Amino acid sequence: MNRAFLRAVSLFLIACMMFTMLVACADDTSDDGKDPENPSNTDTQPGNTDEDPGEEDIIYTAEVPDDFSAGGTTFTVYTYPEEIFVWKDFDWQNAGTINSDRINDAVFQRSSQVEEELDMTIEWYCGASYGDPAEFKTDITSGGGEFDIGNVTMLNHIAMVQSGQLAEINSYGVLDLEAPWWDPNILGDLAINDMNFCLTGDIGTMYKRSIAVILFNKVLMQDIGQEDPYSLIDTHEWTIDMLIEMAENVSQDLDANGEYDDQDRYGMVYFADVLCALEIGAGVQYAQIVDGVPEMTLNCEEAVNVLETASYLLFDEELSYNVTSNGQTEETMWTMFMADQALFYYGELHSAEDMRASTSNFGIMPMPLYDKYQESYHHTVNPNVAAVIVIPITNQEDLVTSYALDSLGAASKNILTPAYYDINLKGIVSRDEESAVSLDLIISTLSYDPGYLYISEAGLMLRELTNAKSDAFASKYTAQESVMNSKIEKIVEAIADKYS
Repeated sequence: MNRAFLRAVSLFLIACMMFTMLVACADDTSDDGKDPENPSNTDTQPGNTDEDPGEEDIIYTAEVPDDFSAGGTTFTVYTYPEEIFVWKDFDWQNAGTINSDRINDAVFQRSSQVEEELDMTIEWYCGASYGDPAEFKTDITSGGGEFDIGNVTMLNHIAMVQSGQLAEINSYGVLDLEAPWWDPNILGDLAINDMNFCLTGDIGTMYKRSIAVILFNKVLMQDIGQEDPYSLIDTHEWTIDMLIEMAENVSQDLDANGEYDDQDRYGMVYFADVLCALEIGAGVQYAQIVDGVPEMTLNCEEAVNVLETASYLLFDEELSYNVTSNGQTEETMWTMFMADQALFYYGELHSAEDMRASTSNFGIMPMPLYDKYQESYHHTVNPNVAAVIVIPITNQEDLVTSYALDSLGAASKNILTPAYYDINLKGIVSRDEESAVSLDLIISTLSYDPGYLYISEAGLMLRELTNAKSDAFASKYTAQESVMNSKIEKIVEAIADKYS
């Protein structure tokens, strides 16, 4: 069948599918957590109305020759475990049919479209652990060639680069790396001697789930007389100082036992990596690319200032609750936040999804600025769990893989991103239109800091300072400096040795 005809049919089906999803969203009468006393919350979200035409109206297509055919080949994706708490595969496995689960349906329709367009079968293999892609690495080492692409964590990706197991992206096949379905920030931020080894973008949602964010409890926000925290975002008044000012007004020993524990109320509940994200949010760079290679820059006055400012909140056990140092899990944080025991919740974007069934009304804020003079917001993914797309060095089908990746990226921008982001997050999880706008800001200001994402000691140092309630930044850094610099040198040397 003529490829132009197939593409026309696919575009028509996409348009029909997108219309169906929007109608389903408008007709959904399930308990989606919207405020019944605020009818505007049930309106179609921004970007999905006739009055707001824009990027969402564009249908994206990859530049694939009309006469190209993959010849019925099987395209196999290595991905995260099938079932595991939070960090499981969402982007590839599906029920094999439409089942009214929006993400499943989007994945199924995206894959089905690309299979038809390119004449291939897309299959997936769920690894035993997201933390150790053992089966993926073993297949590469043995030269088996079972997998065409893989999803691995950021830290696993750089370890595999050092072992020479991954293909260099910029010189691979005919990938259109300037296409709008790829995140350009990752290519710029992580380029070592103009080489890259991983991708993020519309093709996946699992890295987005690890983005650091701040949730706020609307009940407690109203109690302190702050009706509209969103107004602080555009004016750049949403700073660490403002976060502290709000947080210090809600703490209470609810059970009146003279001790603060998980039964009491706090300004914020958080994990120990909150300082890692606050530093990046404040514009601190752990490492910068200088003359093509990373150079540690975390040891700076700005980083110390962030620690000193944030310590007022983080180190006061009556103002904030550190679940890490208290030996608790994220479930404890959810319980406390949903029971109106915390004004702020520092976590990751998946937390908003996980709390969708909550009756507690909450909103989503970006990571705060250091001060109002900071030019822009910054956000990061979690290097331990964020999934990036990589190509194994054993994959020699560069033309098929290039067209498959770009076709999947384009189809994902049309289908998967609207399902996950515009509908799943904006239409179900976030409880107001302002949170939807906040999500736009958060995802559009992702940065990929090689010092944080590649050098685990940098994040570990800040987590240890937080747990110890210590501001001894200089001495802590000095103790780890040689290790961090050595790690960077080994990464650079390995890339030069294996890819030059």
